[in-house]
Amino acid sequence: MSVTSTFPLFNAPTTPYLPQMVVLNITQQNIRNHYRSLLATIQEKPIYIYVYGPAGTGKTALFRALQEDTNEFFKCPKACLPMASTGTAALNVAGRTIHSALSIPINDEEAFSAPTPRMRKTLKITLEGVRVAFVDEISLVSSLLFHQMSAHMQLGRGGSAKPFGGISMVLFGDLLQLEPVTHGAVYEALPLEFKALRDASYPCVTENLWGLFRMMRLHKNVRVEEQEDAKHLNALREDEIPDETETFFKRFCRVRDTTHGGLFEELDELRASWPEKEFIMLAPQNETVDRLNEFRIARMPDSIKMRWLKVERNEAEKVEEWIETSRWARPLTLAPGCKVTLVTTIDKRRKLVNGAIGRIKKIYPNTLVIDFPEVNNVIMERSHFRIQKRDNDYFWFKQFPIREAEAMTIHNSQGRTVDGVVVHSRGLFMPGLMYTALSRARSLKLCRISHVEPENWKVASHARDAVTQMRKRKAS
Repeated sequence: MSVTSTFPLFNAPTTPYLPQMVVLNITQQNIRNHYRSLLATIQEKPIYIYVYGPAGTGKTALFRALQEDTNEFFKCPKACLPMASTGTAALNVAGRTIHSALSIPINDEEAFSAPTPRMRKTLKITLEGVRVAFVDEISLVSSLLFHQMSAHMQLGRGGSAKPFGGISMVLFGDLLQLEPVTHGAVYEALPLEFKALRDASYPCVTENLWGLFRMMRLHKNVRVEEQEDAKHLNALREDEIPDETETFFKRFCRVRDTTHGGLFEELDELRASWPEKEFIMLAPQNETVDRLNEFRIARMPDSIKMRWLKVERNEAEKVEEWIETSRWARPLTLAPGCKVTLVTTIDKRRKLVNGAIGRIKKIYPNTLVIDFPEVNNVIMERSHFRIQKRDNDYFWFKQFPIREAEAMTIHNSQGRTVDGVVVHSRGLFMPGLMYTALSRARSLKLCRISHVEPENWKVASHARDAVTQMRKRKAS
């Protein structure tokens, strides 16, 4: 996804990310010590480590600690390349998205396309001096993207025949949370339809990339405020929900009214009772989220529909950059005070990245003023979007690069931490959704669930199998 270069964001840049003091528990420190012991030999023998742990076990804190260790050991600020599968996750680790860092196209149709001289040069510059690449939220990385990562890193290292161009890799994430919607989980083989494309342009390949990695485990949940919560969350992730856990959710989390209005009443009651805490509304599907947002914002004072503007073809042909999308050609329902989220990265230095959440402050016919956590009074105009209608034919329009965020999908919540969640739990279309939603919260007693139906709260059996297989390998 790319974005027009004419965003009018006028505020002065904020202070760049600075490493924070990281306090680690015993398990985290043991992994850190083991990692440090390997740094001296990675030039000759790359390391491939997967740091695995349930939600809330401190994976991001360890990520940051190992980043600092890498840069300090090699006395080079570029020795470590931090990446993540989403813009919000990348911001949390002071990194870039995988697609941005490694010049990987967003569109599947362009996967493994013949590398251009510009791409080769960009990748060479990006990977110059890099000793270790770190990837957060690995569960959201598809098999296709994982193989593209290796191919592009090989290209950036002059066509190296080694996996990932000979660069060591450290992955972080929880395979029992959400998996990619398309193209298989990260531990699966590259889909057959892409193998011929890859082999034509990137001949030096390793088929079983996941088999290179050894797992190191984190156990203790440091997010939840009560260890009873950790016990119930662990029951969800293991697909073994005892009567005690089901009784807990029915006692503390069941709602009285499952309508949209009833769920927002629950959310408002939580916020009124604990005004210092943060709560979010979650749902599994985009369509449900859109309806929840429409319901909520349309009832706010001074709500308005902001429709997209058509772009004439002669104007569109002059636009060099745009946002490629298939969902946002619809009116936005906005109101002063409503929450919105960015759909593309605007200014990484000021933490205005894809997924950042702000509040509408003022609405003008062609301009919005939005307050974000790190910067206020961001002035935003419409940007160019492009939708492919059929082969080589596109529909162009202009719209604000945001979407409503009074509710969000469970997918978009992964990697976030809040005090409690309200979950519209109908339509759980894939494994791991309920576990991911509830594990965002510091307290399960501050969570509300529209339908308490534990028999539908599944995690992926093949993900459990992949974890079991990795446990049998000794970390090296």
